[in-house]
Amino acid sequence: MLTGYQQGLILEQILKQCGNDLSRENIVKQAKSLKDVVLPTSMPGISINTSATSNMIWTQLQLQRWSGTNWEQFGEGARREVRVTPALARHAYGTR
Repeated sequence: MLTGYQQGLILEQILKQCGNDLSRENIVKQAKSLKDVVLPTSMPGISINTSATSNMIWTQLQLQRWSGTNWEQFGEGARREVRVTPALARHAYGTR
């Protein structure tokens, strides 16, 4: 359920960035132009960044463990840079 809510928040941000231009081209452009978007449902310090070469929404990770009464964060957030090559994009999206 949380994932669907987060996807809705991301879509809302993309549409805000689109302004009045809701063409397919502009929606894709804005989806690949998210900068430091912080969702109220994500862990502190976790933000969303996309680009023309990296369209992975979640590239950060924060570990947490159950203490018996609540979740406690530990360690520093991990970041992974993801590059989408044309071959990977073709494989992921089933295009040739």
